[in-house]
Amino acid sequence: MLFFLPSVVYGTGSVILGNPPADTTVETNCISMIVADNANGSVLKQKSEDTSFDLAGGMVRLMAVLTALDYLKPDDSISIDSATPSLPEGARLIRFRRDTVVAVTDVMAAMLVYCANDAALVLEEAVLKASGTGNFVALMNQKAAELGMVNTIYMDPTGLIANGQITTARDQLILARAVFSSEAIDSILRQAEYQTVSADSGLPETMIQYSTIMQTDDPAYDERVTAVVRGSLVTGTSILVRVQSGESDIIVIMMHTSRNTGEIYAAVKELADAYIGAIHIDVLPYIQERSAALNQGSGLVVLPWTIEEEQPMIISAYEGFAFDASQVRIEPDEATLSDAGAGVMTLAAAVYYGDIPLGTVILAARSTTQQTHDPKASPEPTVTESAPIPMYESVVAQAPSGFEAYGWLILALAAGLLAVAVIVIGKKIRERIH
Repeated sequence: MLFFLPSVVYGTGSVILGNPPADTTVETNCISMIVADNANGSVLKQKSEDTSFDLAGGMVRLMAVLTALDYLKPDDSISIDSATPSLPEGARLIRFRRDTVVAVTDVMAAMLVYCANDAALVLEEAVLKASGTGNFVALMNQKAAELGMVNTIYMDPTGLIANGQITTARDQLILARAVFSSEAIDSILRQAEYQTVSADSGLPETMIQYSTIMQTDDPAYDERVTAVVRGSLVTGTSILVRVQSGESDIIVIMMHTSRNTGEIYAAVKELADAYIGAIHIDVLPYIQERSAALNQGSGLVVLPWTIEEEQPMIISAYEGFAFDASQVRIEPDEATLSDAGAGVMTLAAAVYYGDIPLGTVILAARSTTQQTHDPKASPEPTVTESAPIPMYESVVAQAPSGFEAYGWLILALAAGLLAVAVIVIGKKIRERIH
């Protein structure tokens, strides 16, 4: 049995080993930023990560899509029964055709690849029908709360600028990790050219990725970028990017002061170059080895302490870090030794790399008082089938029957009569012989 405390599903993970790269020029030009390891959520670099900024564009539509998948499946169909409501001038439109049927996955691609604002309205209507509710934005805010995005408020699912629609870089990291864990969303985000699956829908047969950093024929193209969403604001540009190379998988989130996409993509590349070399180290095997050598509670448990549910304990390290396995150590806390029930004792132990705390594990061992059941042994007697009472055990006294009280006397008399009869018969036989 193994637990790592605290448990992190989406959000920031553990410490980073090694020395971080030197600061880039991006830190100066960003209002807020986070660079994180997507494998475990560990933050590689951050600046004002809890500072609020206006939320718009693809970051909004990401939450709209994630929320929709709680009520719809990607291969579900949506009937376009009426004209899409009009949007303000400047909105990006893909223009759905009335009286057609489109797949949910095509609507998702229209929102995330083509970056169409009107696609969000089509998805909104489908979710309201499926959920039986009347407020899609409320569902988005509910989803954000469930994920732990405590500083984010949604006001409009299209991604258009809306008063009071705000977020933080930390909250967007939580959203990013949730989104990238969804195969349906991740598979769409990866496509620079999405092929529409709905026939006769009126949608383009191919949807081209709106962000040029994923377009192979554009000077801004970076083959390491596998997902990108951004939003243009009066104060600058917000962007969320996933960068992958080999086993490295990092998330870059920025609220940048520039509105020039070329400068934004250059900033993404600079951060990717600095942090893509982060490595992963699974320290679980070393914890197992150290746990087996513990002797705490030796009078109460059957050693060794073991890890029954094996799961990786992945630690991130900056590029160039030289891992030394001998530095992994655990310090058990005997005060936490307790009976977990079912014949199992547990023990908490802090895990360190040198003097750097990595987390806490809960180890388990079998209690010495545990009764081991032998499947071949006779079953225990039931209430209706009592075991025989041993002769030496006292029993409740019962009144003896007549034979039990005088049987010995009757037997003695019978034996005496039999002896007399034998003597008489013997005499008669001798008289006849003579």
